Amino acid sequence: MMIQRTLPPTVAPIYCLDIANGFMGILRGRREVDRFEGELREYFGVRHCFTLSSGRAALTVILQALRALHPERRAVVIPAYTCYSVAASIVRAGLAVRLCDVDAQTLDFDYAQLESIVTGDAQASPKILAIIPTHLFGLPSDIDRVTRITSGHKIFLIEDAAQAFGGGYKKNKLGTIGDVGFFSLGRGKPITTVEGGIIITDRDDIACGIEDQIKGIKRSPLVAAPPLIFKALFLALFVHPWLYWFPKKLPFLRLGETLYNEEFAIGRLSPFQAGLARRWQRRIEYMKQARRKRALRFLPIGRSNRFHGYVSDESEMPDLLRFPLLFPNAGFREDQGYRAAMDRRGIVPQYPTSIKDIEGLQGRFTGQQYPGADQVAAHLVTLPIHPLVSQADADQIIELLKDSR
Repeated sequence: MMIQRTLPPTVAPIYCLDIANGFMGILRGRREVDRFEGELREYFGVRHCFTLSSGRAALTVILQALRALHPERRAVVIPAYTCYSVAASIVRAGLAVRLCDVDAQTLDFDYAQLESIVTGDAQASPKILAIIPTHLFGLPSDIDRVTRITSGHKIFLIEDAAQAFGGGYKKNKLGTIGDVGFFSLGRGKPITTVEGGIIITDRDDIACGIEDQIKGIKRSPLVAAPPLIFKALFLALFVHPWLYWFPKKLPFLRLGETLYNEEFAIGRLSPFQAGLARRWQRRIEYMKQARRKRALRFLPIGRSNRFHGYVSDESEMPDLLRFPLLFPNAGFREDQGYRAAMDRRGIVPQYPTSIKDIEGLQGRFTGQQYPGADQVAAHLVTLPIHPLVSQADADQIIELLKDSR
């Protein structure tokens, strides 16, 4: 088996001190979770914060709470190109997925179509309960525009900030602008507790609804800690580029695969995970600076004629989790040698299809077309910009992309 330096597409490193803090969290118990939630409330400037077992668990709980507030409304509008877990959470909450196409140049909503969907809601069935704009890869969705379109309608705005923890939008923190926001603490997110999710809101009615939904969810038992400890140790060791090839070779880990699954657990964040998150504010600022430095290194590629970037100049660079590019053609997917070279350097496609083509949702969108989402699914790749990407790695990525002509 050949050992090759292999870059993870994205990573938030876990260090020995973090794991030690996780063990201390077990000793402190619920106080550790309360501490973490208190820090999050202060950081985001919100009155309410809840931590759960995953980002998709967080979204499901939000949707169940909103459904209880407006039971006559059942449709949830999402981008036609987004994380499969968003659609799975909607279905898990007993609601209907409604798609809006995306603009391939921004990865945000096709706003002409979104406005048509909202204005046509009076005749549609079921009526719209919520819209979920997505800050994909940390690229801020135009929340102000969504708000203008939904003004006067009884539609909740849920910010999907799963990939945008710490990001900003017009002097506001992402996740705080809508009625409610959620984040993921899974591996590869801006910060990680191995697994986990966060809900934040300033609305008392939504917070009360969320409390009603989670009051029956038991706190994480002590016996749940060993698997999380093992995963944290595994991530801490094998995320290194000279070792990452090993988990990549293990088929049961299914790294890099995008799966649709409605049968996921909904639980609370454990004291071990809350302890693992200690020093998170210092870490998030360090990670933002490191990713920005590497993203700026790739910015000339985004400006070139062969690729379509999403920022035109340095001052507009958002806090990206990955650097997204659209290849002008999809031929690279058929070249196995080139794909393997890309994969070793952490250059990967994201979600392989639009939401309408997910196997588990087939038949729900018959006759509907989303050309922007299809274009993104066929052409999008992301470049790694995490701190483990060295100068030599960045140079190799740039050369590899030049060789794709």
